[in-house]
Amino acid sequence: MSTAALEGTFADLEEVLAADADETEALGPEMREVINAVTAIEAGVSALRQGRSIGVQLACELQEILIRGTRSEGADTGRIRTGNVFIGREDQRVPDSRFIPCPAGPLLEEGFRQWETWVNVDISIHLLVKTALAHYQFETLHPFHDGNGRLGRILAILQLMADGALHNPNLAISAWLEERDAEYRDGLARVSETGDFDAWVRFFARGVLEQAERERTRVDELLNLRHVLVERVRGERFRGLAVRVTEDLIGFPIMRVPELAQRYGVSFEAANSAVGRLVDIGVLRQVGNRAYGRVFVAEEVLRVLRY
Repeated sequence: MSTAALEGTFADLEEVLAADADETEALGPEMREVINAVTAIEAGVSALRQGRSIGVQLACELQEILIRGTRSEGADTGRIRTGNVFIGREDQRVPDSRFIPCPAGPLLEEGFRQWETWVNVDISIHLLVKTALAHYQFETLHPFHDGNGRLGRILAILQLMADGALHNPNLAISAWLEERDAEYRDGLARVSETGDFDAWVRFFARGVLEQAERERTRVDELLNLRHVLVERVRGERFRGLAVRVTEDLIGFPIMRVPELAQRYGVSFEAANSAVGRLVDIGVLRQVGNRAYGRVFVAEEVLRVLRY
């Protein structure tokens, strides 16, 4: 795909990867949402690896990250909403809205605690069924004033990680759901209307399966590309740091020289020389023409990551 879909927001992949954390004040709203989503995923993964469980507190923290610096940031950011919301067009009257979630107050708070219990309960049903039901429960509660869709999909991936099905958050279920947005929303609504979970669980499981197969193909292509690039570099009789950088390009396709020097424990001059040699043979190219803070990309790696 030509753009990267992350939690319902879109931006060019190269722009996302090149965005520096200390430059986000100048980012546009779409890029801000993408960077926030990436930051929230990283924070969630870090929390799991620190031994924390998925629950109300972690969800509040991740929602605050998602909304930080956007137009939706306000008094309720990072907290269970204190006002009522409805799902529908902005110009629509509340009685005509598609769905009205649980009203704010004790009922919503109790439902959110029950969601936490369900996510963490040790129960003998398939993990995908448990995750699908937890995702439906979260989206139906709609516990925050904004960001529920993005956050709910992040939490689903974290749930798969917490139960050992994933080691890293490399299953982009949001991309699959974005391609089927109407079917996704209809499926959630149908459960509320009928109480029949079967169709929704099948839909969710199909998404995990198809996206897992897509990601496996992508990983295979990246590994094959790494072999090709390394052989190209060695064919130029490059040795040392240039080869090491090339071997790691599928994990770090965008770089700055100072970051490269720090990663490999070498001087700025050595890192700059290695990058220059890789630019000369077309493995890397510089983005833009600025003299300071230069960004270099491995275009062939990005091409695989984009679709």
